[in-house]
Amino acid sequence: MTYKKLSAIDDTIDHPTRKTAMFNELTMKLPYPDPRTGRKYFNPYDLYGITGESQHRQYLHDPLTAGLVTYMEHGIDALGPMQLHLLLDGMRKELKRQYGALGADFIELELNMILDQVLRKRGLKSARWGYKSR
Repeated sequence: MTYKKLSAIDDTIDHPTRKTAMFNELTMKLPYPDPRTGRKYFNPYDLYGITGESQHRQYLHDPLTAGLVTYMEHGIDALGPMQLHLLLDGMRKELKRQYGALGADFIELELNMILDQVLRKRGLKSARWGYKSR
């Protein structure tokens, strides 16, 4: 899968269109308070607890709606990267909760440096955004 395709999948999840945001509102947000957090709306499909964390995670950040919209826009091959996107957002949430925003930034930086080293050992070189083979 190319970086351009991965970027398109991430953009679909992180930047919903008006139609996909309406789809999310109509199908997944139940109009009663969340029993765990007390937030205004409750999304029972938010397995990672990330839909209320920030503005960009309000829509399409539960596996069901993200999966449906990603499948409709990009096909079956996009479901794996979609799930990875949600897992990484959940990881970021936990890192931020444990270590604060700055600590989470440093940990993500270290993980990216390790990934870069692994890719270079396998004969891949890093590009500015994404990785390309030699």
